[in-house]
Amino acid sequence: RFDDRVTGKLSSFAPNAKIIHIDIDPSVIGQNVRTQVPLVGDVKSVLQTLIPQVKQNNHEDWVQHIEEMRINHPSLRLKEKTIVENKLPIKFAIMNNHFLGMVRQWQHLFYEDTFTATQYSGNPDFVKLAEAYGIHSFRVTEKSEVDNAITDAMEHDGPVLIDFMVDPEENVYPMIPPGESVLEIVEEPTEEPTWR
Repeated sequence: RFDDRVTGKLSSFAPNAKIIHIDIDPSVIGQNVRTQVPLVGDVKSVLQTLIPQVKQNNHEDWVQHIEEMRINHPSLRLKEKTIVENKLPIKFAIMNNHFLGMVRQWQHLFYEDTFTATQYSGNPDFVKLAEAYGIHSFRVTEKSEVDNAITDAMEHDGPVLIDFMVDPEENVYPMIPPGESVLEIVEEPTEEPTWR
């Protein structure tokens, strides 16, 4: 899907790219971005048809680059049990405002506080969930606790999860307004934004 959260300002989105757009809905192909190869169908079926026609290439340089990134930046998608069993020193920081934060922020800043489907009232207790896997976990509820929490997490030999309770109405900056490119990034405004 090429929506504005993916593309930003369309005129500056991947200007040199040749785009193959696969979608089951023909009405969305080429709708937002110029598409050189439109393919209509279920992505699984389309890819199963295409793969045998692609010349095999092992891309050794790219695979080596990915492997170096994996070593230098361990993936947060590793299974919790693997993390605990190997005492991997991965530190998880949850900025928990019980909202889909970016969506709430956009609805506040750009859609005059028309909030729709952004609040999460049924989140699990992330601390208890992590503890169930044996991950050292704790919750931070006051700004004055932040520095000590980070220090404790970094000094712990093994994985840690910190559930930072954040004001639900706190916005996150810098950000890119809808329909703009990274060149129009907004640092934290000192007053109410003018783009409303």
